[in-house]
Amino acid sequence: MKKLFTIILAFVAFHSNAQVVISQVYGGGGNAGSTYTNDFIELFNRGAAPVNLTGWSVQYNSAAGTGTWQVTNLTAVTLQPGQYYLVQEAVGAGGTVPLPTPDATGTIAMSATAGKVALVNNTTALTGGCPTGLTDLVGFGATASCFEGTGPTPAPSNTLAVLRAANGCTDTDQNATDFATGAPNPRNTVTALSPCGPPVPTLSATALTAFGNVCINTTAGPNSFTITGTTLTTADVTVAALTGFTYSTTAGGTYTTTLTLTQPGGSFSQQVFVKFTPTLVQSYNGNIAVGGGGAPSINVAASGSGINPAPVVTTGAASAITSSSATLAGTATTACAAITAYGIEYSTANGFPNGSGTQVASSNLAGGNFSSNVGGLAASTIYYYKAYATNSVGTTYGTQQTFTTSAPSSSLSATALTAFGNVCINTTAGPNSFTITGVSLTATNVTVAALTGFSYATAAGGPYTASLSLAQPGGAYSQQVFVQFNPTLVQSYNGNIVIGGGGAASINVAASGAGVNSAPSLTTGAASAITTNSATCAGTITATGCTAITAYGIEYSTTNGFPNGTGTAVASSNLAGGIFLLTLPAWHPIPRTIIMRMQPMAVARGVALNKVLPRRH
Repeated sequence: MKKLFTIILAFVAFHSNAQVVISQVYGGGGNAGSTYTNDFIELFNRGAAPVNLTGWSVQYNSAAGTGTWQVTNLTAVTLQPGQYYLVQEAVGAGGTVPLPTPDATGTIAMSATAGKVALVNNTTALTGGCPTGLTDLVGFGATASCFEGTGPTPAPSNTLAVLRAANGCTDTDQNATDFATGAPNPRNTVTALSPCGPPVPTLSATALTAFGNVCINTTAGPNSFTITGTTLTTADVTVAALTGFTYSTTAGGTYTTTLTLTQPGGSFSQQVFVKFTPTLVQSYNGNIAVGGGGAPSINVAASGSGINPAPVVTTGAASAITSSSATLAGTATTACAAITAYGIEYSTANGFPNGSGTQVASSNLAGGNFSSNVGGLAASTIYYYKAYATNSVGTTYGTQQTFTTSAPSSSLSATALTAFGNVCINTTAGPNSFTITGVSLTATNVTVAALTGFSYATAAGGPYTASLSLAQPGGAYSQQVFVQFNPTLVQSYNGNIVIGGGGAASINVAASGAGVNSAPSLTTGAASAITTNSATCAGTITATGCTAITAYGIEYSTTNGFPNGTGTAVASSNLAGGIFLLTLPAWHPIPRTIIMRMQPMAVARGVALNKVLPRRH
């Protein structure tokens, strides 16, 4: 039994040399000047066997407290030899660094300088100043009224914790000598183990990532694991063979079925690269044995399977279904052997055996998707179909799907009508034409609807009417329609000629044309036969426009840039081939610049030209 000596010299019995002990106490968390934001209590398994902490608690009372202790329950953890356990307590307003992830959490606000902490193997709150039946007790600070041994630990502070010596291994039942103050160093269950006793050679290894399914006769990897040794002897470390796997100490190195690794003893670390090369369709799961260096052997789990599957095939949907054709889709993927053939197989027999239908090969596989266009089908008929794909392993068929071809449908189509372009009003252009084609029509008339500005006939020579009603016997039908364009207004006549009838949906034939009433287009020619008081001027009418030319001639002035209609206009009467000439009347014979503009008596005007007349001597 552990002997406790209180400040009133009372001896109380405890468990002597407990396996799980309180290894660190810090009550300054969150105080002014502290580093950590929370108080904490740290436990440690200093023994040689695991200890289950289920149903245990840590409890706290003030340095002189005699009432009920405050309780924080522990979690259901089995603490391994050399393993720490962190209990987070109250948070304060000071400090900047949170604790590592705690293993248990409470809200006890402990004193930074003096108090009592007990480890109890139950969760019942203790009472009294120095209770019995404890697993471990730490009285810290000079005023603590209960402690192990002859006195409490040295006094901690906002910046100092009390820590058990030898990383928690020392337990002589003397708080005063087993503990010393130092910087807080919270450790939890994921902290590296620190077993007590003489060092033992150990080997450990990280996990090797599973290779998963790998095609036979191919190589996957490398993946890797890292061997770590501590306090090893100088004996070689070996990596044993496991079927399907090879090893190397470098990713690009030579891979062998085993490895022998020389090492100097003590600490050792080596990354081992692993490749997986299955040759059979089977699982290759197993353990890679790693041993040597005086340490017990360990196993590194290796996982992988060799596969060589047939294609995976899914039958897709039918689309673009007509009375005689359809587009049938499928998907095909392969993990290993290449797909050598794929397509659609169909039949009119429900549940037809694989391979017994009509096969239509496809050649458009992309991203696992393909389709086959199936033609020559009967109208109004149910068809059954499956996708298929073949590789060296065999042929796989998708699930049977079905579609029904449509009944023959009436339809109309038409060729394009050539645009009429710009046409002078009150004139007729054309005929242009388009051809109507009908399929599976009923015997009702085919109609050509009116469109302003256009008239129709079934012969180029007419007669032309504003609309047509064309008798036809049903079934297949073809008719050329001639079109004339008769604009009466200056505007666009663009629109659609609606074709309907024969039981088919109406269609549109685009008609395009514009009514125009354009003025003449002309250019001013060069002046010639220039004397001191006369000249001959030319003009060219490049386009007459939509109405006849009624007057033409030359307008001139001595003013540069004179406005149209402000000069002297001289009419001409010798228009031939669009060209006319005009000799201007005599003027005062002094050198001057005459500005001439050819001006027919219509909207357009020519371009002004400059000529300097010579001085008469």
